[in-house]
Amino acid sequence: FNVVRCPNLTAFFVSLMSLKLSGWTNVKSQIQYISTLRDLTIENFNGLETLPEWLGNIPCLQRLELLDCSNLKQLPSAEAMRCITNIQQLRIRQCPLLVQRRTKDSDAE
Repeated sequence: FNVVRCPNLTAFFVSLMSLKLSGWTNVKSQIQYISTLRDLTIENFNGLETLPEWLGNIPCLQRLELLDCSNLKQLPSAEAMRCITNIQQLRIRQCPLLVQRRTKDSDAE
């Protein structure tokens, strides 16, 4: 199944609970409409610099993994992150610019 050729992802994934995306340049906005999504993994998105604000629109999201996103610099705003009320696990691995920025922010406090 090739997701790239499906302009309307939600028509295929109406009851999807877990989704792993790998190797895209950006996160497709249709994902925010998968209301049953609990686990989201974003991996090898080297063109991605900022996570989209609409991540806060996924009501059931419990686990978010960000893996090997070498150019990722920031998460969505604090306001958007507060909307993810069911989040239980946030895992960030090999996202050096995001970790570097967090370290700089902590040093400034």
